[in-house]
Amino acid sequence: MDFSPRRIAILALLAYIPVGVYTLAAGEMTVPTTAIAVVNLVLICGSILLLFGPSPGQPDTPATH
Repeated sequence: MDFSPRRIAILALLAYIPVGVYTLAAGEMTVPTTAIAVVNLVLICGSILLLFGPSPGQPDTPATH
């Protein structure tokens, strides 16, 4: 499958759904825990985007080998 970095980032952002469900169900919706969860998810989404995104100097055309 060939996913674009934009599509991968959208899929990674779906990780906010279980975090929201957990914080609401656990009743632990405090500012520090919510901030830590958001920062962690941003780091994860950013690293996934960098991992699967185009590398510098790579042409935009698909590989032909």
